[in-house]
Amino acid sequence: MDSATIDSVESEFPKSCGVIVPGPGTELHRVMARWSDVGLSRPALIVTPTTREDVIAAIQYATTHGLQVVPGGGGHGVAVPIHSRTLYLNMRMFNHVAVDTTNSLVTFGGGATNEEVLDACVKEGYYTVIANSGAVGMVGMVLGGGFSLFSGMHGLPIDHVESVEVIIASGKVLNLDSSSKGEDGALFNTICGGGNGLGVVTNMTMRAFPITPLKLEEGNKIWTRRLVFPGPAIEDVVKLFLSLTPTPQMQPLLMLVRAPPTAPTPEMPLILLTLTYCGSAHDAELFSREAKLHELRSAISDQTCLTPLGDFFEGTKALNAHGDFKEQHSARTMNLSPTSLVKAFYRWQQFGEEVQDARAHTIALFTMYSPEVTIKNGTCDTNKRKPFLGRNRPFFSQTIKWYSKEETKALADKYSTDMMCIIREDDASSGLRPITLPNNMQIGSDLGEGYSSEMISVMKNLRAVWDERSLFCGLGDKVEKLPTEFAP
Repeated sequence: MDSATIDSVESEFPKSCGVIVPGPGTELHRVMARWSDVGLSRPALIVTPTTREDVIAAIQYATTHGLQVVPGGGGHGVAVPIHSRTLYLNMRMFNHVAVDTTNSLVTFGGGATNEEVLDACVKEGYYTVIANSGAVGMVGMVLGGGFSLFSGMHGLPIDHVESVEVIIASGKVLNLDSSSKGEDGALFNTICGGGNGLGVVTNMTMRAFPITPLKLEEGNKIWTRRLVFPGPAIEDVVKLFLSLTPTPQMQPLLMLVRAPPTAPTPEMPLILLTLTYCGSAHDAELFSREAKLHELRSAISDQTCLTPLGDFFEGTKALNAHGDFKEQHSARTMNLSPTSLVKAFYRWQQFGEEVQDARAHTIALFTMYSPEVTIKNGTCDTNKRKPFLGRNRPFFSQTIKWYSKEETKALADKYSTDMMCIIREDDASSGLRPITLPNNMQIGSDLGEGYSSEMISVMKNLRAVWDERSLFCGLGDKVEKLPTEFAP
């Protein structure tokens, strides 16, 4: 595209709005946030708004030129593809965060990450229900339901959304909250869990909680104990893991990883067993002793540490790198047997042995939590209308397949399908439906794994009301064959 045409495109946007018309040689990861290369090709435009008026201008431009708008916060969602008819709305300038200590609320912009929100809250002596990765966008997390270290104490992120500012396909700005009625009320509820494809969220307010009642060590430090085991110890580690009883404050995590390049045996299969306790170190140590962790003597390392709440995301930063092909597959289950966990370990190990470019970074994790608060929250009238399945399911399992060669996709897809079948086999034998976390859906995922038929019907009806021409791309949308070039 020549410079005159680019100037013509830019002239249709306010001066405050950044506009990039990517060409064949544009390095996309330099100009837009996208965690994975899955479903990523050159978009028609990359627009970085700084004001509501900029967002409205982008919506109007997309409407006029037949483009589809995809808002991006942290850029970790891969269920919505980026293609030649996409106007990618980079929301990174909407990263403001304000903590209201008087009313115990936190308000953040549509581009704020979990790390930015937590950092602002901690500085004021507060926290909120965050994701387990700091690079994930807060709004994106809420749109797909979310799950958190704090879910045992407070339930789901969607349970604590107080209000939302959203710009819909017409360009109208709506301010919604739990008191909104009719179609406005239905839109507010659906944004909390099923909000992809309904508009551009520019502001969101959630409840915040004071840190002091947690009685953390030294005021704000979380107790963590991490044991590392070699692969052959899998049966003993699984037995110990499943013997643990999570409490609202304590969440156990079992993780399958490969040893780093600096290890004595690089890429050796390792099993990480981590206990994270959101309470006093005294109570955490008591729980640890009662769990009889000391009886497993095959640990390569056993470390206990106190981590400032503000540094909570440090341990997951290696997973935040952009580029390569990555997808997350998750299952929320009622049951998870030792047999299934051991089988999952060997399938994960096999995939790494067979596929060299997926070996180093593909991981699997399994956690369980106390779901009582999540169940209770779901009984209130407002939360009943928020689309989320499996509030009573205590197990959350996930694998992140990460590979560098596009030709690996077929083997990677076979691996993730096998893993989900293994993890869900105990539920399947009990006649329970498969449920996934909508945040972890992929392009073409079955919406029925994340939502009930009634929820899906409500979501489709709302899109027909608020986005009749499908200006926004939502979960499960089919992408037809598109032209390779955008011609304004």
